Amino acid sequence: MNELFQKVYKFVLIESNMKLKNILTISSLVAFMFSACPHTIPTPTKTNTPEATPTPTEQCTPTQSIEEIYNIGDRGPAGGWIFYDKGVSSDGWRYLEAAPADQTKKVWGTYNYVVSGADGTVIGTGKQNTLDIIAGDSLENKAANACADYSTVNNGITYDDWFLPSRDELNEMYLRLKEQGIGDFADSSYWTSSEGISTDAKAIVFFNGLSTHHYKNTEVRSRPIREAN
Repeated sequence: MNELFQKVYKFVLIESNMKLKNILTISSLVAFMFSACPHTIPTPTKTNTPEATPTPTEQCTPTQSIEEIYNIGDRGPAGGWIFYDKGVSSDGWRYLEAAPADQTKKVWGTYNYVVSGADGTVIGTGKQNTLDIIAGDSLENKAANACADYSTVNNGITYDDWFLPSRDELNEMYLRLKEQGIGDFADSSYWTSSEGISTDAKAIVFFNGLSTHHYKNTEVRSRPIREAN
């Protein structure tokens, strides 16, 4: 009986040790797998739920206006001719545009009368000169008024911001347009908005480009200009 009991005991002990060894072996294997591959932890499987596709982040770019580029001698936005380009847009303009046609001959202003402020001669002063002449000389039907009242319509847009050019602006017009056969100019004198003295104002002869003076009460041609971008 004792001998039988000992045999059974040995059998159970052997079986138990084998199972324990198997358990330890499996545990060691699982531990090794997780330590070697830490990111292989299984996750629950989603069913019947499509994954949302990530939407790329949209960057808003401000709309930039495309600036029209003109060359000297080109037709301008108001239907005239571009005769001056200062290279960059500043103070609301880059180009000077000559009107497509002359104004009829008119006087510059009141003879023997000084207009306060209409003494600018350089490029960029004609507009203010024109305002000064209109405000400072009550004589009607003069060249400055005719230029300021002038308007054109081009591509359905009305342009009514014309003025009488200063001496240097008119000289640039002569060099860039008249001498190149552009603009339908006459071989005649043209008024500037630059005052000389109480009795006369500056003009340029478009036959030879000569800068001259005429009495203010002399009827002379004029060609309006405007600032453009």
